[in-house]
Amino acid sequence: MPGVSDSGPSTSSRETATPCARKKVHFGNIHDAVRAGDVKQLSDIIERGACINEVDILHKFTPLHWAAHSGSLEALIINGANLAAQDDRGCTPLHLAATHGHSFTLQIMLRSGVDPGVTDKREWKPVHYAAFHGRLGCLQLLIKWGCGIEDVDYNGNLPVRAYKKIVELRHMLEIAESNYKHLGGITEEDLKQKKEQLESEKTIKELQGQLEYERLRREKLEGQLDEYRAEVDQLRETLERIQVPNFAVEDDSSGESSKEKRQIKKKVSSGGVFVRRFGGSAEI
Repeated sequence: MPGVSDSGPSTSSRETATPCARKKVHFGNIHDAVRAGDVKQLSDIIERGACINEVDILHKFTPLHWAAHSGSLEALIINGANLAAQDDRGCTPLHLAATHGHSFTLQIMLRSGVDPGVTDKREWKPVHYAAFHGRLGCLQLLIKWGCGIEDVDYNGNLPVRAYKKIVELRHMLEIAESNYKHLGGITEEDLKQKKEQLESEKTIKELQGQLEYERLRREKLEGQLDEYRAEVDQLRETLERIQVPNFAVEDDSSGESSKEKRQIKKKVSSGGVFVRRFGGSAEI
Protein backbone atom coordinates (compact mmCIF):
# COMPACT_ATOMS: atom_id res chain seq x y z
CA MET A 1 0.00 0.00 0.00
CA PRO A 2 1.37 3.47 -0.81
CA GLY A 3 2.69 5.61 2.01
CA VAL A 4 4.94 4.88 4.92
CA SER A 5 4.23 3.79 8.44
CA ASP A 6 4.42 6.25 11.30
CA SER A 7 7.83 6.30 12.88
CA GLY A 8 9.02 8.21 15.89
CA PRO A 9 12.23 10.10 16.42
CA SER A 10 15.43 8.23 15.62
CA THR A 11 18.13 7.25 18.07
CA SER A 12 19.87 10.55 17.37
CA SER A 13 17.37 12.31 19.60
CA ARG A 14 18.17 12.56 23.29
CA GLU A 15 16.23 13.31 26.46
CA THR A 16 17.27 15.71 29.17
CA ALA A 17 16.78 14.84 32.82
CA THR A 18 14.05 16.97 34.33
CA PRO A 19 11.89 16.52 37.42
CA CYS A 20 8.80 16.38 35.25
CA ALA A 21 7.22 13.05 34.37
CA ARG A 22 7.29 13.91 30.68
CA LYS A 23 10.78 14.86 29.63
CA LYS A 24 11.64 17.44 27.02
CA VAL A 25 13.05 15.75 23.93
CA HIS A 26 15.87 17.47 22.06
CA PHE A 27 16.19 16.40 18.45
CA GLY A 28 19.56 15.85 16.88
CA ASN A 29 18.62 16.40 13.24
CA ILE A 30 16.08 18.16 11.08
CA HIS A 31 14.18 14.98 10.16
CA ASP A 32 13.38 14.09 13.78
CA ALA A 33 12.17 17.62 14.53
CA VAL A 34 9.89 17.60 11.48
CA ARG A 35 8.48 14.14 12.27
CA ALA A 36 7.66 15.28 15.80
CA GLY A 37 6.09 18.51 14.53
CA ASP A 38 8.28 20.61 16.85
CA VAL A 39 8.33 23.90 14.95
CA LYS A 40 10.45 25.69 17.57
CA GLN A 41 13.31 23.18 17.44
CA LEU A 42 12.92 22.90 13.67
CA SER A 43 13.45 26.65 13.31
CA ASP A 44 16.47 26.50 15.63
CA ILE A 45 18.03 23.64 13.64
CA ILE A 46 17.52 25.53 10.37
CA GLU A 47 19.06 28.68 11.86
CA ARG A 48 22.11 26.63 12.87
CA GLY A 49 22.67 25.84 9.18
CA ALA A 50 21.00 22.45 8.63
CA CYS A 51 20.30 21.57 5.00
CA ILE A 52 16.62 22.14 4.30
CA ASN A 53 16.61 19.48 1.55
CA GLU A 54 18.70 16.83 3.32
CA VAL A 55 17.68 13.28 2.31
CA ASP A 56 17.42 10.57 4.95
CA ILE A 57 19.01 7.18 4.30
CA LEU A 58 16.06 4.88 4.99
CA HIS A 59 13.13 6.39 3.07
CA LYS A 60 15.00 8.83 0.84
CA PHE A 61 12.75 11.52 2.31
CA THR A 62 13.57 15.19 2.52
CA PRO A 63 12.31 17.08 5.59
CA LEU A 64 9.47 18.33 3.41
CA HIS A 65 8.36 14.74 2.76
CA TRP A 66 8.19 14.14 6.50
CA ALA A 67 6.36 17.43 6.99
CA ALA A 68 3.75 16.41 4.43
CA HIS A 69 3.50 13.02 6.13
CA SER A 70 3.02 14.47 9.63
CA GLY A 71 1.16 17.65 8.68
CA SER A 72 3.77 20.22 9.83
CA LEU A 73 4.92 22.25 6.86
CA GLU A 74 4.97 26.03 7.23
CA ALA A 75 8.45 26.40 8.74
CA LEU A 76 10.03 24.44 5.88
CA ILE A 77 8.23 26.31 3.10
CA ILE A 78 9.13 29.66 4.67
CA ASN A 79 12.81 28.63 4.66
CA GLY A 80 12.74 27.61 0.98
CA ALA A 81 12.29 23.82 0.98
CA ASN A 82 12.06 22.09 -2.41
CA LEU A 83 8.36 21.28 -2.96
CA ALA A 84 9.14 19.17 -6.04
CA ALA A 85 11.57 16.77 -4.30
CA GLN A 86 10.90 13.07 -4.99
CA ASP A 87 11.65 9.99 -2.91
CA ASP A 88 12.80 6.61 -4.25
CA ARG A 89 9.27 5.88 -5.57
CA GLY A 90 8.95 9.26 -7.22
CA CYS A 91 6.51 10.58 -4.62
CA THR A 92 6.55 14.29 -3.87
CA PRO A 93 5.37 15.90 -0.63
CA LEU A 94 2.09 16.55 -2.45
CA HIS A 95 1.57 12.78 -2.87
CA LEU A 96 2.24 12.17 0.81
CA ALA A 97 -0.10 14.92 1.99
CA ALA A 98 -2.87 13.42 -0.16
CA THR A 99 -2.04 9.92 1.11
CA HIS A 100 -2.32 10.84 4.78
CA GLY A 101 -5.29 13.18 4.47
CA HIS A 102 -3.56 16.45 5.40
CA SER A 103 -5.84 18.73 3.39
CA PHE A 104 -4.54 21.92 5.03
CA THR A 105 -0.94 20.99 4.19
CA LEU A 106 -2.04 20.04 0.69
CA GLN A 107 -3.70 23.42 0.24
CA ILE A 108 -0.58 25.28 1.39
CA MET A 109 1.56 23.47 -1.19
CA LEU A 110 -0.97 24.02 -3.97
CA ARG A 111 -1.06 27.73 -3.18
CA SER A 112 2.75 27.74 -3.27
CA GLY A 113 2.61 26.80 -6.95
CA VAL A 114 3.10 23.02 -6.89
CA ASP A 115 1.74 21.15 -9.93
CA PRO A 116 -1.33 19.19 -8.72
CA GLY A 117 -0.89 16.75 -11.62
CA VAL A 118 2.65 15.62 -10.75
CA THR A 119 3.14 11.85 -11.14
CA ASP A 120 5.31 9.25 -9.39
CA LYS A 121 7.08 6.30 -11.02
CA ARG A 122 3.78 4.42 -11.39
CA GLU A 123 2.17 7.49 -12.95
CA TRP A 124 0.05 7.96 -9.86
CA LYS A 125 -1.00 11.53 -9.19
CA PRO A 126 -1.95 12.93 -5.78
CA VAL A 127 -5.59 12.46 -6.76
CA HIS A 128 -4.96 8.69 -7.11
CA TYR A 129 -3.51 8.51 -3.60
CA ALA A 130 -6.36 10.55 -2.12
CA ALA A 131 -8.94 8.29 -3.78
CA PHE A 132 -7.09 5.05 -2.93
CA HIS A 133 -6.87 5.94 0.77
CA GLY A 134 -10.37 7.40 0.95
CA ARG A 135 -9.23 10.95 1.74
CA LEU A 136 -12.42 12.69 0.65
CA GLY A 137 -11.33 16.18 1.75
CA CYS A 138 -8.06 15.96 -0.18
CA LEU A 139 -9.85 14.45 -3.17
CA GLN A 140 -12.35 17.30 -3.31
CA LEU A 141 -9.55 19.86 -2.95
CA LEU A 142 -7.53 18.34 -5.79
CA ILE A 143 -10.58 18.24 -8.05
CA LYS A 144 -11.15 21.92 -7.22
CA TRP A 145 -7.59 22.60 -8.37
CA GLY A 146 -8.22 20.97 -11.74
CA CYS A 147 -7.37 17.29 -11.17
CA GLY A 148 -9.64 14.88 -13.02
CA ILE A 149 -11.15 11.77 -11.47
CA GLU A 150 -10.89 10.11 -14.89
CA ASP A 151 -7.07 10.27 -14.97
CA VAL A 152 -5.64 6.77 -15.42
CA ASP A 153 -2.29 5.34 -14.31
CA TYR A 154 -0.16 2.92 -16.32
CA ASN A 155 -2.48 0.03 -15.31
CA GLY A 156 -5.60 1.91 -16.34
CA ASN A 157 -6.75 2.54 -12.75
CA LEU A 158 -9.08 5.49 -12.24
CA PRO A 159 -9.21 7.55 -9.05
CA VAL A 160 -12.99 7.36 -9.07
CA ARG A 161 -12.84 3.57 -9.36
CA ALA A 162 -10.46 3.37 -6.40
CA TYR A 163 -12.69 5.69 -4.39
CA LYS A 164 -15.78 3.63 -5.19
CA LYS A 165 -13.90 0.52 -4.09
CA ILE A 166 -13.04 2.22 -0.79
CA VAL A 167 -16.69 3.17 -0.26
CA GLU A 168 -17.75 -0.39 -1.03
CA LEU A 169 -15.22 -1.85 1.40
CA ARG A 170 -16.29 0.56 4.13
CA HIS A 171 -19.91 -0.45 3.62
CA MET A 172 -18.96 -4.12 3.86
CA LEU A 173 -16.99 -3.36 7.03
CA GLU A 174 -20.03 -1.66 8.58
CA ILE A 175 -22.15 -4.73 7.76
CA ALA A 176 -19.52 -7.03 9.26
CA GLU A 177 -19.36 -4.94 12.45
CA SER A 178 -23.15 -4.96 12.71
CA ASN A 179 -23.25 -8.74 12.36
CA TYR A 180 -20.44 -9.10 14.88
CA LYS A 181 -22.34 -7.00 17.42
CA HIS A 182 -25.54 -8.92 16.71
CA LEU A 183 -23.72 -12.15 17.58
CA GLY A 184 -22.62 -10.69 20.90
CA GLY A 185 -19.17 -9.52 19.93
CA ILE A 186 -17.57 -6.39 21.32
CA THR A 187 -15.83 -4.15 18.83
CA GLU A 188 -12.92 -1.84 19.53
CA GLU A 189 -15.29 1.12 19.34
CA ASP A 190 -17.54 -0.49 21.94
CA LEU A 191 -14.56 -1.03 24.23
CA LYS A 192 -13.56 2.60 23.78
CA GLN A 193 -17.07 3.80 24.60
CA LYS A 194 -17.21 1.50 27.62
CA LYS A 195 -13.89 2.86 28.86
CA GLU A 196 -15.08 6.45 28.41
CA GLN A 197 -18.31 5.60 30.25
CA LEU A 198 -16.40 4.09 33.18
CA GLU A 199 -14.12 7.13 33.35
CA SER A 200 -17.16 9.42 33.30
CA GLU A 201 -18.83 7.44 36.09
CA LYS A 202 -15.63 7.57 38.14
CA THR A 203 -15.44 11.33 37.67
CA ILE A 204 -19.09 11.72 38.67
CA LYS A 205 -18.54 9.66 41.84
CA GLU A 206 -15.51 11.74 42.77
CA LEU A 207 -17.46 14.95 42.27
CA GLN A 208 -20.38 13.59 44.29
CA GLY A 209 -18.01 12.64 47.12
CA GLN A 210 -16.47 16.10 47.04
CA LEU A 211 -19.94 17.67 47.06
CA GLU A 212 -20.98 15.55 50.08
CA TYR A 213 -17.80 16.55 51.91
CA GLU A 214 -18.49 20.23 51.25
CA ARG A 215 -22.10 19.80 52.42
CA LEU A 216 -21.03 18.21 55.72
CA ARG A 217 -18.37 20.86 56.18
CA ARG A 218 -20.92 23.61 55.62
CA GLU A 219 -23.34 22.04 58.12
CA LYS A 220 -20.54 21.81 60.69
CA LEU A 221 -19.63 25.47 60.18
CA GLU A 222 -23.28 26.48 60.46
CA GLY A 223 -23.54 24.52 63.75
CA GLN A 224 -20.46 26.28 65.11
CA LEU A 225 -21.89 29.63 64.03
CA ASP A 226 -25.13 28.90 65.91
CA GLU A 227 -23.13 28.02 69.04
CA TYR A 228 -21.14 31.24 68.79
CA ARG A 229 -24.32 33.27 68.37
CA ALA A 230 -25.87 31.63 71.46
CA GLU A 231 -22.70 32.32 73.44
CA VAL A 232 -22.73 35.97 72.33
CA ASP A 233 -26.38 36.32 73.40
CA GLN A 234 -25.57 34.78 76.78
CA LEU A 235 -22.62 37.12 77.30
CA ARG A 236 -24.77 40.08 76.33
CA GLU A 237 -27.43 39.12 78.91
CA THR A 238 -24.77 38.67 81.61
CA LEU A 239 -23.31 42.05 80.79
CA GLU A 240 -26.73 43.68 81.05
CA ARG A 241 -27.34 42.07 84.47
CA ILE A 242 -23.99 43.38 85.72
CA GLN A 243 -24.61 46.92 84.47
CA VAL A 244 -28.15 47.40 86.04
CA PRO A 245 -27.09 47.05 89.76
CA ASN A 246 -24.22 49.47 89.21
CA PHE A 247 -26.66 52.07 87.97
CA ALA A 248 -28.81 51.50 91.11
CA VAL A 249 -25.82 51.86 93.46
CA GLU A 250 -24.78 55.05 91.72
CA ASP A 251 -28.33 56.41 92.07
CA ASP A 252 -28.40 55.50 95.78
CA SER A 253 -25.00 57.07 96.35
CA SER A 254 -26.02 60.26 94.62
CA GLY A 255 -29.29 60.34 96.60
CA GLU A 256 -27.56 59.89 99.94
CA SER A 257 -24.98 62.53 99.07
CA SER A 258 -27.62 65.10 98.21
CA LYS A 259 -29.54 64.22 101.38
CA GLU A 260 -26.45 64.75 103.53
CA LYS A 261 -25.82 68.06 101.83
CA ARG A 262 -29.36 69.17 102.60
CA GLN A 263 -29.01 68.14 106.25
CA ILE A 264 -25.74 70.03 106.61
CA LYS A 265 -27.31 73.07 105.03
CA LYS A 266 -30.27 72.85 107.32
CA LYS A 267 -28.08 72.43 110.36
CA VAL A 268 -26.07 75.50 109.48
CA SER A 269 -29.07 77.64 108.68
CA SER A 270 -31.07 76.65 111.82
CA GLY A 271 -28.41 77.87 114.27
CA GLY A 272 -28.55 81.47 115.67
CA VAL A 273 -25.87 84.14 115.71
CA PHE A 274 -24.89 85.69 119.09
CA VAL A 275 -23.71 89.30 119.23
CA ARG A 276 -22.07 90.91 122.24
CA ARG A 277 -21.51 94.56 122.49
CA PHE A 278 -18.52 96.02 124.25
CA GLY A 279 -18.83 99.70 124.51
CA GLY A 280 -19.32 101.12 121.05
CA SER A 281 -18.18 98.00 119.19
CA ALA A 282 -19.82 94.70 118.61
CA GLU A 283 -18.22 91.19 118.70
CA ILE A 284 -19.66 88.34 116.81
